[in-house]
Amino acid sequence: MSVADRLPLGGEREVALASWMTARLLWDLGDASSAGERLRAHATAMRQWGQALALPAPARAAFTQVLDAAARGDRAEALAAWQRLLALASRAVDAAFRPERRAIEDRLAPRPDA
Repeated sequence: MSVADRLPLGGEREVALASWMTARLLWDLGDASSAGERLRAHATAMRQWGQALALPAPARAAFTQVLDAAARGDRAEALAAWQRLLALASRAVDAAFRPERRAIEDRLAPRPDA
């Protein structure tokens, strides 16, 4: 997220940071062994961290939805909320982040055997 480093505090920079941090949570959500209490604790800690961010209302709503869905283990809703959050950070989500984004989306995609 090299573009986020150059953005002024607040606004897009905060949305970019929230997007990047929730990406880590979603990566863990894609790992069945991370499910349960550990993932809920991570989501709770992120919620506390996120309270310090100056997020616009739509971004805060998407950020909260990612956390809530991840805590419930709902991959589809977490991914949908994260994609909404990324859309709000479009300028800050640079080309360098695209491979990681694709990897997370693939990791959370419904499994054919599920």
